[in-house]
Amino acid sequence: MDRTVKGDDALWLALTAWYVTVLALCATAGPGEGLFGAALALLPAAVHAWLYAPAAGLVAWLLSRCFELRQWSAPAGLVVSTLFALLFVGFLEVAQAWQQGRAPLVTHIGWAGLGILLTWVLIRVRPQPAVQPQMRADVLPFRRLAGRTRKGSSS
Repeated sequence: MDRTVKGDDALWLALTAWYVTVLALCATAGPGEGLFGAALALLPAAVHAWLYAPAAGLVAWLLSRCFELRQWSAPAGLVVSTLFALLFVGFLEVAQAWQQGRAPLVTHIGWAGLGILLTWVLIRVRPQPAVQPQMRADVLPFRRLAGRTRKGSSS
């Protein structure tokens, strides 16, 4: 079975890696220092916390799209992308503890969680394609077997 990343997979993966890198640079930049710090200084302080919602939501959506292109099941892709996005935001908060002028706040993780929750809603309500792609058995973690019983077994 061919496991190489091709075409759209590589494009989405590169876009996700670029976006996560830009977020990390922005989150660890000191206010007024460098390009990213100067951009942060232009925004009012109240807006900084709100920006975590769309940022974390977009990370979760990009990752779930990458998993979808790799033919993961939708629930598995959402769970893994959500966990990664929350861990990433947590890492950014810890990294801010060492940056002068920045402080880690639990409210940032709360805003990120809200953004991820909204992303879940948007992903779940989007129209599904008429023909589902062929799922590969080796990339389907969390496969649902509920309701299926073997012949002759009692449930």
